[in-house]
Amino acid sequence: MDILIVGSGKTGFALAKELSKQNHNICVVDLRQDVLESSSNMLDVNCINGSGINMGTLKEAGAQTADLIIATTGNDELNVIICVIAKGLGTSNSVARIRNPEYLDEVELFKKALVLDRVLNPELEAASEISRLLSLPVANKVDAFANERVEIVEYTVEKGDLLVGRPLSKLSFPANVLLCGAERKGELIITKGDYICEVGDNIYLAGTLVGLNNFFKIIGHTSHKAKNIMIIGGSRMAVYLARMARRMGINVRMIERNPIRCEALAKSLDDCLIICGDGTEEEMLLSEDLEKMDAFIALTDSDEENLLSSLYAKKRGVPKAIPKINRQNYLELAAELGIESIISPRYVACDHILRYVQALRNTTSSAMQKLYSLANGKAEAVEFTVPGNSKATGKPLEHLKFKPDLLIATLVHGKDVIIPTGKQVMRPGDQVLIFSKKVVLHEFDDILL
Repeated sequence: MDILIVGSGKTGFALAKELSKQNHNICVVDLRQDVLESSSNMLDVNCINGSGINMGTLKEAGAQTADLIIATTGNDELNVIICVIAKGLGTSNSVARIRNPEYLDEVELFKKALVLDRVLNPELEAASEISRLLSLPVANKVDAFANERVEIVEYTVEKGDLLVGRPLSKLSFPANVLLCGAERKGELIITKGDYICEVGDNIYLAGTLVGLNNFFKIIGHTSHKAKNIMIIGGSRMAVYLARMARRMGINVRMIERNPIRCEALAKSLDDCLIICGDGTEEEMLLSEDLEKMDAFIALTDSDEENLLSSLYAKKRGVPKAIPKINRQNYLELAAELGIESIISPRYVACDHILRYVQALRNTTSSAMQKLYSLANGKAEAVEFTVPGNSKATGKPLEHLKFKPDLLIATLVHGKDVIIPTGKQVMRPGDQVLIFSKKVVLHEFDDILL
């Protein structure tokens, strides 16, 4: 695909790096010559020095025939204008980064009235990921499908779990949960009844939130929605998260060291406890009942502070610690130190755009609703709405011949979320979640041989 990226800041650079690895033709536009030189030296991309709202610059970058433009400058309004101009010139699809919370309620209006195909808010997307983890704290990662009625959860098998050393066929799973796959020593396996889990396996489960909670109880974990959380740092992302947590009925304590910022937070988050102090100090954390928290989320501007305070929270017995970390080497270090869930707004933003680009590239059909890359790109979870003309409808699944290395994980029919058996029949309009080992699906019927 031909992709234009306007704005080569941290997010723009990360996008250009990842998209160029996937053999897309990338052109980066920025006013700063030094930034472009860095991109040109480090990445296999074309670079143009100029303004993204200049029609001549966009034409030089190839906006007339581009498949996608991604505007990631530091100015929300500028990003919108860039996308509108590019679409007018002929660019097929557009993504604008819009971070101002004041625009949240107008996002859908922007998308319709201004012909934006997608709006990206890195902090909001990252806060949403954390909120899903608060619903299932035992998980490493949670992705939502079928209008948030189905989840795919990543979990690392631990010593003492009841599923260790036993074939899946001998285990009692809740009716609405399926173990789709496992990653062991870098290899992704589509699991069957004879698969035996080992300590350290990363497993992927699909099901309802209630079913997944029941699954973790069965294998020996007390898994329940967090009730009390502590957030360190009063950033924009922290505000998004606090509001989501309160809507979930979670009690929120937020520690922010800047007194002026604390006053603003107290006004905008009047149902949260705002504490003015240093969230990296042991005495402060203990005096604010750190040890009674279900989750600790560190969202300061310092990766080091976030990592160290999260490690301290884990040491004091907090079940879930989630630090915000942007440096790649720290991401790996955190995992080695036992921090299973890490959040990075920059990489979350990149991940969402990469999924969007994958969906654009893999399908021309409106039947595909979502496409998520899992297990570091070794697997995909694809959500389809079953089309009326599908060859897969009206027949029991056991009578259909599916391509290898994929399975039907869940089926949503009306209000029912179903883990399908061989007797199950798919109907037009059903939402189907497919877990596959990198099987390219352009259309829904591509699941068939």
